[in-house]
Amino acid sequence: MAKGDKPLYETRLCTGPGQPQDKDFLTEFITHAALDNLDQKLWQSTATYYRQVDKYNDISISAYCTAGHVKFLLLHDPSIQDSALTRFFGELHQLYVKVVMNPFYVIGSTIRSKELDDRVTYI
Repeated sequence: MAKGDKPLYETRLCTGPGQPQDKDFLTEFITHAALDNLDQKLWQSTATYYRQVDKYNDISISAYCTAGHVKFLLLHDPSIQDSALTRFFGELHQLYVKVVMNPFYVIGSTIRSKELDDRVTYI
């Protein structure tokens, strides 16, 4: 998410049985609710990684905020270990920096890249 909570990049990493594809509006609602909680936590702490900023049923929402105030949110199973989440966010941040450093990328525009999709899925 960039300034104004505009999504720059979205992807669905995995879909299991019982997860219909029409959950996009629910996912968007959960994400924006988690952003409100994250904004409150950002005023209270200078951390970049937040293990659980929100929870919806059996979904945890973790977040990572860059120095430029770009926020990464991940909706995931609560049983995922902390070390895996911090590694994921660290690698995602590196991929984001590579995209932003591209001279053809317009800062704040939506990121659409098959290569980025593949790399994020591989993390």
